[in-house]
Amino acid sequence: MTNLAFTDDEVVAAASFREKGWPTPVALADNGNPTRDEAQAAVRRGARSLLARGLLAMTDGRAELSAEVTVPLERMSDLRHVVVYPARSSDPAHALYPLLYVHPAVDGEMVVELDSGDGIRGVATMVTDAVADQLITTARSVFRREQSGDRPVLHLVRIHPDGAELSVVSPGEIVISTIEADGSSTPSAVTPFFDTAIIRALLAPLGLEQEEQPA
Repeated sequence: MTNLAFTDDEVVAAASFREKGWPTPVALADNGNPTRDEAQAAVRRGARSLLARGLLAMTDGRAELSAEVTVPLERMSDLRHVVVYPARSSDPAHALYPLLYVHPAVDGEMVVELDSGDGIRGVATMVTDAVADQLITTARSVFRREQSGDRPVLHLVRIHPDGAELSVVSPGEIVISTIEADGSSTPSAVTPFFDTAIIRALLAPLGLEQEEQPA
């Protein structure tokens, strides 16, 4: 498993040095709507940090990210991915932290990005079983948050070229729905929960395994 951690400043800097930017939403932890000067200052701070860590090099005055950074970012640019986030049952549209982004498998490994909401992003290359274990750990942590009778839930949103599906995981069940063009969702299946095998089984239907290419 490969692990990297980035500050928000480093994420902003890396995004500015890539034509495709950073594949997932980017916001400065202290200011979600920075001015131009604040954004440029963040890029400078992030660039210095990446240079010091050996993750960025200057070649003929041009900034070049190391392969250690560009390879997972390129894989994260695939449209097919799953967004995992906790929410309250009373306000399911409001995503809470942590946010997980799970990206397609290559040679049995997926790229997982963790946004903890504290200004640090983690990017890890993990085998499929380790991803499933991470989702189980996240779900159990979310279910322990129940306050004032408000039932916690974990959302898994599968995004792909043809649309999106939503799996809502609660302590008692998983409800799988199709997300319509207008943003509404239509339940298509209800599965009893809690069994770790179910989360593992969800990873395959979620379309994360890359299709084998013909020889």
